[in-house]
Parts: sequence; C-alpha cells; structure tokens
Amino acid sequence: MILYALAAAMASPFLAPAHAIAQAEPQSAYTHAQAEKDLRTTIATFGEAIIRKDARGFLALFAEGPVTWRRVNSDARLARLGEQATKAAFDPANTPRDFIERIVSSPHRHEEIFSNISIAHDEDVAAITFDFTYLLNGRAINQGKESWHLVRTAQGWRIVSVIYSNNDPAG
Repeated sequence: MILYALAAAMASPFLAPAHAIAQAEPQSAYTHAQAEKDLRTTIATFGEAIIRKDARGFLALFAEGPVTWRRVNSDARLARLGEQATKAAFDPANTPRDFIERIVSSPHRHEEIFSNISIAHDEDVAAITFDFTYLLNGRAINQGKESWHLVRTAQGWRIVSVIYSNNDPAG
C-alpha cells in the first residue's frame, strides 16, 4: 500500500490522460469573440478620442509605464523634409501624451481613418495592424500602415506599442 501511494505521489501530471488534464484546467469566461469585440471597440475609442479631443479617454487606452510610440518616415517624406529628418530615430517628444496634447490644443479638426484592419490575439495579448489616413480639417496629411501591440489587463485592453509609417498622402 505504501509503495502504491509513493508511486502515485511521484507520478508526473504529464502522464495523465489528456482528457483529465483538459478537465482540470479552468475555462476562461472571456471568449475569443468578446476579445475581438473589445479590441474593435478600442480602435473605435482611439479614433473617437482624436475627433472629440478627449485627452483623458485617449490616454486611458494605454498601459501604465513606458509605451513605444515610433514613427518611420518614408523615403519620399525624408527627401521632402531634408537633412533634419530621420528614418526611424527615437523622438522623446513623440509620445501618446504629446500626440493628444497637440490635438487638444489645436484649433483644427483632427481625424484618423482606419481600414483593412487585421486583429490577431489569444484573449490576453493582441497585435492589430491597419491602413490609416490622418486628416486635418478633412484633408489627408499622412497615410500609411499602423501596428499596435496590446495586453489585456484588469481594466481591459491597453496599448503597449504603436508604430506607424509616415507617408505623404497619395494624390
């Protein structure tokens, strides 16, 4: 009897039948469909905060601590801007806070249009990519690709990085 108890105590959980392990794992109440819906809401909230000039709502979309916010200038834009411009250098003045504060203090109407949205996630981390056009008073001033990384926190989805191409609008 003692040998049987000792053998059972030493048995690896990896030797248990797969169905026994699957039953032992708690099922999350948070579903793939709910995550998809919440991530699309995050995108919409981001765009609406720009239009409404809602700094508080905009900043609430970001995780605590440092957030990567990186612009990559196109070669065409670099040629137009001249020597002072860089391809993808770190700019400490280019942060989510600085971005929304420039919008809030501007007398102009700002808007970002999202298209070709692609979302990949596992209910805890997500990557979102899309095409964007940035409008100032209804006129396109920038367009390109944008990519976000997000984490699901106790407060919901939060953006931890934003990278985007900085291109002159076509036409």
